[in-house]
Amino acid sequence: MFVLRRKIGLVALDIILLNAAVLLSFFVVYEGSIPFEIKNNLLLFCAVFTLTGIPAYYMFQLYNSLWKYASINELIMIVLACVTAVLAAYIFCSILLFPIPLSTYLLYCFFSMFFIGTIRLNYRLLRRLRIIMSGNGTKGCKRVMIVGAGEA
Repeated sequence: MFVLRRKIGLVALDIILLNAAVLLSFFVVYEGSIPFEIKNNLLLFCAVFTLTGIPAYYMFQLYNSLWKYASINELIMIVLACVTAVLAAYIFCSILLFPIPLSTYLLYCFFSMFFIGTIRLNYRLLRRLRIIMSGNGTKGCKRVMIVGAGEA
């Protein structure tokens, strides 16, 4: 039950962060004065970017990974998922909606990688801090190293 709640919370947080990345990328590209036709269709753009982002994240297993062991592999998955989501959004927007500047997609990709990566790595950091603050990880324990238990 906890795992399902954690995944639902992560998806909800991803939706918020994806929409923030869309808004921030439009804001930066248009230097604060977003054109009227973009403002009118902003909810549609947010929906497109969200509906391409969440399935891409699911496809690259960002919701199944153990983020308490976040490493380079998870970072590569985040980059690939964000690039895939941006390419899908680019294709969708170019065919069905009116085109927007390419720099918007590039900034969206950067912001989404930053936001999603930060949240995932903060999960690891907060988990580590909780263990340190509670003292469960070090009290009365003797650290040992197991040699030879690698990739056998």
